Amino acid sequence: MFRLIAVAFATMLLACAPRAASAQDAAIGEPDLSPGEVAAAKAACASQTPGRPASGSIKRYVETFVAAHTEYDPKTCKPHGAGEWLPIDKQPCDLGAGCGMMSTGVLQNRPLASGACAGRTYNFASLCYTWILHSNLYLRDRIAAMYVPPQISPVTETFELKVKLVKPTSEASEFTRWFEDGLGLWQQKLAAAADKDLKWSGTSVKETSPRPEKKTNDTCWCAGSTILPFYEISGGEWTVDEDTGEWGPDGVGWNTDAIDYYREKRRAPCGTRFRQQMQFMVVDTHPDWENYGKMNVLGGSFDNRTMTSLRAGLSKTREYKVVAKKARLACSKIRFPDLPPAGPGAMAVIDDPRPVAAAAMEIERVSGRAISYEDAPFRDRRAMASMVEAAEGDAFLAPRGDVLTTPMPSSPDQAAAALRAAVVRYEAGRPVAAFDVIEDGMIRVAPRAAVDASGAMRPVTPALDRRISLKAKPRTGMELLGDLREAVAAAEGRRVLIGTVPTGLLSRLKVGFGAADEPARAALARLVAASGRKMAWKLLYDPGFDDYALNLTVVD
Repeated sequence: MFRLIAVAFATMLLACAPRAASAQDAAIGEPDLSPGEVAAAKAACASQTPGRPASGSIKRYVETFVAAHTEYDPKTCKPHGAGEWLPIDKQPCDLGAGCGMMSTGVLQNRPLASGACAGRTYNFASLCYTWILHSNLYLRDRIAAMYVPPQISPVTETFELKVKLVKPTSEASEFTRWFEDGLGLWQQKLAAAADKDLKWSGTSVKETSPRPEKKTNDTCWCAGSTILPFYEISGGEWTVDEDTGEWGPDGVGWNTDAIDYYREKRRAPCGTRFRQQMQFMVVDTHPDWENYGKMNVLGGSFDNRTMTSLRAGLSKTREYKVVAKKARLACSKIRFPDLPPAGPGAMAVIDDPRPVAAAAMEIERVSGRAISYEDAPFRDRRAMASMVEAAEGDAFLAPRGDVLTTPMPSSPDQAAAALRAAVVRYEAGRPVAAFDVIEDGMIRVAPRAAVDASGAMRPVTPALDRRISLKAKPRTGMELLGDLREAVAAAEGRRVLIGTVPTGLLSRLKVGFGAADEPARAALARLVAASGRKMAWKLLYDPGFDDYALNLTVVD
């Protein structure tokens, strides 16, 4: 006893109890739907000519043919009738969301695909499906429907249907406001050409550098500056609003401390430009980051009157603290060359105004370990040189620097040892400071002594050893950094500027802690930990201004 059940895309042998006819009197078959015949066929379901699902996926929002059956007598080829499909309600879409809906119809006068009556024409009950969910959270649906023939027993069948991910194809940027510390805030809105009504549930975006950038992007920076070169993105990541497709803000431009610093050093007008490639991912269904849209150009500039923020071909300018216009001064002719980077285990030749700081950053690059560095306030004028040409006065002084040859670590766990070796080699030459390398959950370099005006080495207290208190309250990471630097400045008796930091990341970060009569370094370490990124600080001393700049770098 047997009964042939033919379903779309597969053939199965199933045993079913007869309702009104014997096994020899009734069979179920599927239509022959070659591509040409499908195109010419009448509507199979409620609206459209059926089409088989594309290999691996179906189209969104289009009624798609799934299966068709008919019942007939295999001996005489006499039709018993098309029967009908009964969709089973409340079918889950992955985790329970309704992804689509089923529809039914009749496919008229189509040839039978196989069996003794192959080629004979019949009417077929057809089952179709329309994907209706405008989201990327779910990309597959499992549906079930019961085929009820005229005479023999009903059969329940299940089908798995998949759709392709809808990818963002572009984004529009709009300037929203100026951040209190200077840079411009931009809001973006994603667009998908394939689905204008898409809900962006579970979508995140991040910025990447499409290729390595150069320090020369920053036309303000000179060797010896306490503000680190601002020449590439900081690597921000944002959650996309489900309903609007908006994300942001993306903070672009210069902070006001850096503008004030470079104006005082007579480097204005100047600025920076660098590239940004956006990527997206969708939780669970597309966890790998993928590029979208065009490459953007970001940047900012300023002169003696204004500051400008630039993003993706748009710019916004405002007036900021107008100062007397003075001729821009070029960087000093005492050049510190960009020497070829050293590899793991190799000897690095470092020629820099701050050799130990430069060695720390090179070891950080080679090892991938975050290394924090704190400068010493040395006062021997013989160890200073002008940062810019044709400048008179101590305000333009920077460290004279030296050449340091030191080995790079061959593995990440040798970073601290390589750093100690660099300090030993530096102190064996003509040092203006003495340093300790400390491992206390992180790797950091801190000064223990510095030369005074006479050239004598004297003990010093690192600026971040100063004890501070900050009220615990809700604020952004950028606000906390500002409060921290003010507290350090008050305790140290020297100005502390905010240098190059991931302002966008810190402006989105929400924190609630402060500091309770503890070293400023402890609060700064908590801020770095709260960011969720691998970061390190670089506190650099300016002998001309007798002040500091606090930089935060993201370690890739």
